[in-house]
Amino acid sequence: MLTLIIPIGGPGAGKSTLGQNLKQELPEVLDSKARVFTTCRDDLFARAKSENPDMSLRKLRKHLFDVFKEFRTSVANWRSENPRDSIIVYLDSANSQRGGRKFMIDEFQPDRVVLVNLKREREVLLQRVQEREEHPTFPTEYEKQIEIIDKIQPNLEYAGDEDISWNSSEREVIIIEK
Repeated sequence: MLTLIIPIGGPGAGKSTLGQNLKQELPEVLDSKARVFTTCRDDLFARAKSENPDMSLRKLRKHLFDVFKEFRTSVANWRSENPRDSIIVYLDSANSQRGGRKFMIDEFQPDRVVLVNLKREREVLLQRVQEREEHPTFPTEYEKQIEIIDKIQPNLEYAGDEDISWNSSEREVIIIEK
């Protein structure tokens, strides 16, 4: 069974922390046949930018998409080679738009989708990003942090009834409010 976990939230909402905790705790909670795959867009972006500092944003996005396809392929290969294993895939990114989430679901073809709404007030997000010590992509300057949060927050499409419509006889969709 493949479970796709998609956190939804702004910068500082707790997506990376949740992913780290899941990666650490789930294999111990589940049987030894469970495999957890995680990917963090911020880490991938920072690594690609440091390895290719002159790469244009357009080429960088293409590179990230290629890396995502490799990640998806590795999950698919594991799934076909270990059909009895429980597989959990955690996609650490803002996942802010419904269309992007639907694309991920179509790509992975999971048996279960868990959409985690990490709703936080603006002030909480600002406090949390200021407390970060070493984030790979988020700025440390307070004014830039405000600018980015204010740009992202109003455009978040949290999971709701439209996402539940993705339920089918082959797929269960669960929404968690956190």
